[in-house]
Amino acid sequence: VLTDLFQISHIQTLRNVFAATLIILFLHDTIEDIVNDGRLNLRFDVMFESFGKLHIALFIWLLMQLATSILVFFGVYCWANSRNSFKKNLKAYDMAWLFSYISYLIIFLILPCHQIEKHQFPVASALIVLLEQMRQMMKAHSFVRENIRKNLLLIESKNASVCPDYSKYLYFLFAPTLIYKDEYPRTTTIHWDYVLRMFGQVLA
Repeated sequence: VLTDLFQISHIQTLRNVFAATLIILFLHDTIEDIVNDGRLNLRFDVMFESFGKLHIALFIWLLMQLATSILVFFGVYCWANSRNSFKKNLKAYDMAWLFSYISYLIIFLILPCHQIEKHQFPVASALIVLLEQMRQMMKAHSFVRENIRKNLLLIESKNASVCPDYSKYLYFLFAPTLIYKDEYPRTTTIHWDYVLRMFGQVLA
């Protein structure tokens, strides 16, 4: 979506305004440091303080990633492939899995926040956990929603339940999109100039 938006001249102008504002603020602080202190005060101590307890934050991120990568996929896999065995109690079966999924989301929402409060993370480390928590919850919900809808349609047409390959799910987890699809449109060749330009913007 952002790629398409950045093709619009007005959006490009807005982005350039933000970039120019950041450059002006940087130059302002640089000149102020040189005039007042006689040197450039990079203040790395503020950055190091903001990223304090980073190793704990990364460990929590790893646990969240493992939960999203394993529990969500195999939950959908088990639900889809076991429905035929519960045709007489299909509604109760679906409700049980729905309750399990909601419970998972609640736990996934509470536990990382509890760890942030427990370890008193500084702002940057806390944002790493919170933003990744939100990203993974949206990814998981997109995957669950798309595949449940697909399986319900297959059941109505009396076809067998299906679950996508695990490799497709893993690709989706790291792809820059929040909408799950089994396949994404791709160009026939890799435009390395575009890749390098986007990578440069990330670094900037």
